[in-house]
Amino acid sequence: MRLKSLRTSSIAELNERASTFIAACGYEHRSVEISRLITGPERKTAICFEEWPDVLARPKNEKELANAGFNMFLGNGGDSHQVEIIVEREAIEAGRDSRSMAFDISSMTRAWHGGIIRQLRSMELDRDFETFFAYVPAKFTPPSARVPPNEIVAPVDGFASLAVPDLPIAAVIGLGYEPERALGLQQYLDPQLTLLMTPKTGDSDPFYAALRHNNRGLLNRTDSKWIFEYDLTEVAGTFSTLASVVGGLRESYRVVLVSLGPKIFGVLSFLLAAKFRDVSVWRVSAGMHGRPRDAFADMNRVVVASALWEPSNS
Repeated sequence: MRLKSLRTSSIAELNERASTFIAACGYEHRSVEISRLITGPERKTAICFEEWPDVLARPKNEKELANAGFNMFLGNGGDSHQVEIIVEREAIEAGRDSRSMAFDISSMTRAWHGGIIRQLRSMELDRDFETFFAYVPAKFTPPSARVPPNEIVAPVDGFASLAVPDLPIAAVIGLGYEPERALGLQQYLDPQLTLLMTPKTGDSDPFYAALRHNNRGLLNRTDSKWIFEYDLTEVAGTFSTLASVVGGLRESYRVVLVSLGPKIFGVLSFLLAAKFRDVSVWRVSAGMHGRPRDAFADMNRVVVASALWEPSNS
């Protein structure tokens, strides 16, 4: 299928239009918060992380989701195979009913995000098909004093660039607040051009202050015309800005998209790469060096995006 359009939506519209809902059962407390708002979809699936099954809120989350009628499956956080199987099955079921499908991406890994978009892109249905992506940011907690090294710095499966290899690299980095993570990535890629995307959450937001402080070296050495702020809640506007910028770069660069910050930006990156096949999406992860950290949902800032797909031959 081919991405047709993207717009900002709501939980109310998701409940009205979706017949199937897929969430992650992770160790964060926020892992179940959006699921508590789901009243419309009849088919509900939770993919439970194989890693750290007894850590933090993981056992409690699994019990709650099972009691709420979710079908439970195990999946490896670094492997999207199980996710793709579930997405294909549930998309076919929703398509038969002429309904939509929905995802809570808040506690999913970027490997799973890529698997979802890759599966949707590779499928062919005979009509337009709508998907919802719901996301709730975490309440602020200071970044860990110990930043584990990057174990994985590579293109996500299915999203390696097909651009002309002799073109220089332009790195579009969605910043997070972990110290040195973005700088290390830039040094690894050694791009000719670096473009930074920062979530616009306000000067009083401690996340924004930590992001600016922990990326000050990279921000200071990047020309201001290549630093963009985006509104976390206006996903359609953010996607439009990202598509415009990347569309202009594609003629002269091999574009690499990387999200180190809010996961909704990462999903928008995958959706854009589904639209522009010569754009690659990379993921950066500490792998087994990273230990689980808890996150509590900021329910005042729930974000929902609606992505409409059309048959590739339309």
